[in-house]
Amino acid sequence: MTAERRDGFAVHLEQLAKRPMPEQPLLGVEEESDYPHDLTAAAQVELEHLWHDLHNARQVAVNGVWSIQCENLAYRIVMLSRLAGALSADHVQVDVVLDGLYERLHREARIEYPPIDWDGVRETAAHIAASAAGVSSR
Repeated sequence: MTAERRDGFAVHLEQLAKRPMPEQPLLGVEEESDYPHDLTAAAQVELEHLWHDLHNARQVAVNGVWSIQCENLAYRIVMLSRLAGALSADHVQVDVVLDGLYERLHREARIEYPPIDWDGVRETAAHIAASAAGVSSR
């Protein structure tokens, strides 16, 4: 590492050390009851977040379909699903279920997943579409 780069890094570390910490409590640190108390439950919570992140990553993928970020998230979903079991489709964004990604990812990774309530998925999709159109579906 060059002296110039070392000095720049030292300046960066110095700036970080001077950055104030937020005065409010850090999110969720105080509420122990909000956290799962076993690894499987924690993995299931993380799987919900990963599926959500995968849904968002697909929406912003350059080609509108898949990206390196999607690949990384799919890898992490498979890894946790193999350890903790597949997350129910009820806890995954409806379009990820409707377009077949939920099933395909589990099938290709040879991970059993709970049966999908297709009537519930269609009802949720119709409700979302009606909400987006400003119409009540009920």
